[in-house]
Amino acid sequence: MTSRLITNFTSVESCAEECTKETTFDCRSFDVDNKRRMCKLYNTSHETGKAYLKEAQFTDHYKTAFSKLFNRLPNHVLTVKHKRSISELSVEQCARRCIFEQTFRCSGFDYEPGYSICYLTDLTIAESNGVKYQHGADFYERDLEFLPGNLLEKINLYRRRNEMEGNNLYLVEQNNLLVSNTPI
Repeated sequence: MTSRLITNFTSVESCAEECTKETTFDCRSFDVDNKRRMCKLYNTSHETGKAYLKEAQFTDHYKTAFSKLFNRLPNHVLTVKHKRSISELSVEQCARRCIFEQTFRCSGFDYEPGYSICYLTDLTIAESNGVKYQHGADFYERDLEFLPGNLLEKINLYRRRNEMEGNNLYLVEQNNLLVSNTPI
């Protein structure tokens, strides 16, 4: 599990901003240790099956939610003329790639979950010939109210993961060994 530790951070917002600016790996989640004032960025989340959440008194866990910046249209595709095709990505990773695309203005993507293939496009539904029915593929159109740039928007890309009411959580790598009680 790739990670990066940030010490003496100032707020959850600054940790979230570091995650959005991370370039050495695809930051998918982060832990905030409120007692030690540390932020740890990860290239995985508990949803991948490679890690799980564990209760910790002073640690909060956050995961990216770039896909929430798109409107999903199930069983439809926009176009067969894509600007970029990327294999082996989750919907969340595809959404992140679209948001941070540098070579063109990414307006959305077609996604085939059965094959984990992401097709980025610069077209909107209005600019194309409309969507077409295609079983097993979904079109995600970017919600243009959320344009990159301001810090508040970047902070809203994260959802707090506090499924155990009243308890804090942290991420632990999944393996066959016993897990230490020490937060990571």
